[in-house]
Amino acid sequence: MLRSLALFALCPSLLWGAFEADAAVLPSDAVLPTVHELRVPAKDGTVLHAEIDLPSNQAYRAVVLLVPGTGGFDRDGWFGHSGTPRDFIFAQLSRALNQAGLAVIRFDERGRTCPDGGHSDAQRRCADAALVETVTPENKASDVADIAAAALADPALQGDALMVLAHSEGLLTTARAFEEHELEPAAIIAIGGIMGSPKQTIRWQAIDRQIEAVESMDSNGDGIVTRAEIIAGWQRQGLSASAIAAASPKLADKRTFAEIEGRRPALIKAYNAQQSDAMAHSGDAPYLAAGKPVASYSWWQMWFTDDMPVAKRLMNFHGPVTLFYGGDDSQTRPEQQIAAAKQYLKDGNLTTRIFPELGHTLGESPLFGPIRPSAMQALVQSAQADAALCEKGCKAPGPVTDGQARDMAAKS
Repeated sequence: MLRSLALFALCPSLLWGAFEADAAVLPSDAVLPTVHELRVPAKDGTVLHAEIDLPSNQAYRAVVLLVPGTGGFDRDGWFGHSGTPRDFIFAQLSRALNQAGLAVIRFDERGRTCPDGGHSDAQRRCADAALVETVTPENKASDVADIAAAALADPALQGDALMVLAHSEGLLTTARAFEEHELEPAAIIAIGGIMGSPKQTIRWQAIDRQIEAVESMDSNGDGIVTRAEIIAGWQRQGLSASAIAAASPKLADKRTFAEIEGRRPALIKAYNAQQSDAMAHSGDAPYLAAGKPVASYSWWQMWFTDDMPVAKRLMNFHGPVTLFYGGDDSQTRPEQQIAAAKQYLKDGNLTTRIFPELGHTLGESPLFGPIRPSAMQALVQSAQADAALCEKGCKAPGPVTDGQARDMAAKS
């Protein structure tokens, strides 16, 4: 979810095909939602923009708040490479949830509302630089809480109980808001969510992930990774042809696993340098990526200093938590995140599911969407199950054992 710190990173930054044709579980354009636009004053006076999507008949069982991950997104959440409307993952999720009888709240992150009322896409990412530069870990969480409160107070929803569906860093944002008693969801669902600490996550991305990424490109299992295998791996990850052309001349013809592991000291040095650079800036200075503002430096510094597991922030949460991961996730290691969740969450609250061949956004790419239709269906079914549970008080039905979790993964 953060920038790569080494040449052979698994994938490009989260800051910036062939999919299974399963039309039966894709949201239909035949039934359009009823949309209520919201203008929400944040605690610091910034005006935030959001919308409530209601099923076409305006009857619904529960309300789902969509919380995006790293990168700066508008309410549609463009994060895919298929060249189809499915790349707008939050718009697609909202439509699917609506058609399942659930209301949805989605929003433009601070500074990400397009001035003409349009939406970000592959050609443009709208950004009000002056607002984007004010983004901090604290106001990311408080903005989400302010939007939720305003939406639930709107006559369209009339104070209904709220569930959260978060992607990636969005789970950290949700946990911060919960910990500060600003957001009290009845249930939480996450896609590629962080359950370990931000510091653990960025260190894994900067060091271990780099080594694991290259070793995973050994397609024939001979313990040697060739230039051709690395290029093929990059192509699969969606790295552009120009980026591959620029990087490939620097590749060795082949590397053994021992040689790849030998890169660890250099990766640690690069990580330490990146950390030192981050901490050398004032927290309120603008943090730039590719020459464009992403947030304030306090947000970037958080990834090097915050060693509290996200799961610990949720340890007093009593509702059901459902974690979805792709086994080919380039931004988090599912096993690490699930272990952290099991350490802190209450017995009976946690359900996990791993789709072995999918990535961070439950798509075919290790990073990007669109969400595979069968995974979309699983997310919607999970939300429906939580809605039914919450009608009875949002108490989890019982502990999910490791055996059950493995069985769920096998059935994916």
